[in-house]
Amino acid sequence: MAATVADWRADRGDQLILGTPEHHNAMVYVYSGEVSLSEKKLIKGELALVSKGEAMEINAREDSGLLVFVGEPINEPVVHYGPFVMNSSQEIQQAINDYNRGEFERY
Repeated sequence: MAATVADWRADRGDQLILGTPEHHNAMVYVYSGEVSLSEKKLIKGELALVSKGEAMEINAREDSGLLVFVGEPINEPVVHYGPFVMNSSQEIQQAINDYNRGEFERY
């Protein structure tokens, strides 16, 4: 499985054009500023999903920062609670129990 995460910091007027493989999902998260993604305006705190295989044309409307995520779908259920992301509610509960018992290593 391949995945890509890119952090693009742009000055007003900068442009980024990216292609995505036909079998990959993609999304864009704006963490500062304002951009347009294929003519749709995105502001700080917004996330956009990109259709599989669609080219992304991103234009910075002002000084901006965004994350671009591209990857193959995992085709598995996803359950989240707080910082935990697992495949089932039972796995979430186990992760919470493990955390509460101090079984997570610190880095």
